[in-house]
Amino acid sequence: MNFRVAGIGELLWDRFPDCDRLGGAPANFAFHAGQLGATARIVSRLGRDADGDRLIESLAQRKLATEFIQRDASHPTGVVRVEIKEGQPAYVIESPSAWDYLELTDELKKLASTLDAVCSGTLAQRNSVSQRTIQEFVRLCPKKALRLFDINLRQNFFTRETIEFGLSHATALKLNGDELRRVAALFGWPSTGRETLTTIFKIFPLEWIAVTLGAEGCEIHTRDKIVRARAPKITCVDAVGAGDAFSAALVTGLLSHLPLETIAEQANRVGAYVASQSGAMPSLPKEIITP
Repeated sequence: MNFRVAGIGELLWDRFPDCDRLGGAPANFAFHAGQLGATARIVSRLGRDADGDRLIESLAQRKLATEFIQRDASHPTGVVRVEIKEGQPAYVIESPSAWDYLELTDELKKLASTLDAVCSGTLAQRNSVSQRTIQEFVRLCPKKALRLFDINLRQNFFTRETIEFGLSHATALKLNGDELRRVAALFGWPSTGRETLTTIFKIFPLEWIAVTLGAEGCEIHTRDKIVRARAPKITCVDAVGAGDAFSAALVTGLLSHLPLETIAEQANRVGAYVASQSGAMPSLPKEIITP
């Protein structure tokens, strides 16, 4: 496998009560996609500050490329304050952050044109500057590229228009059960899960929709098929980054043209392992990496 993939959007410190850990959904996605065999890049923006310097050093220690991470002298490196309650994270996302001001450079345009897959979400589009950059980056990807819209609804940092763009330009959608209900309510669609998914497929040019269901596992839907897989039983330490790891396995599996049943099981295993560890970027053991 030598697929070129990128996660574009927020890169930040997850600030837990006892320590800081690398975070940001697109960064988590890129890290795990790299562990699963892809050539992965993070596209984001950090402050020209001590937090940004530490973050670059931490990425280098994990052998993550940083050439598409911009530095900003006017805005601070992003921070999300995280509290874990019964294994589930609660977030306070600081604003503004450097990743709100991601600029579309010639280097980013060139990168977009070479990708096999891109992952984007809603949070990093809360500011019009980064929103324009992310949306144009997605448009510039090759037509054959897999475009994953990992919706990641956080607090109130999303709009109907942002979600509509994501759904209109994606080939794959990933969301959890709660996000599916929130999207249905926002658009006034039927509120049962199956009816909502049917409506989404009717309106938007998606090929796959993956719904994560926590300890229940996941479903992967196409226009004519549903694949379900149960999650392995684990002790959840914290769920930060588990969904992003799931997305990485989903994308690398789809790019490899694996059977959907295999992809669902592998994505569950990868996501569950991350949930069983502290932080969003644990190293995956070999037995987890191999489908």
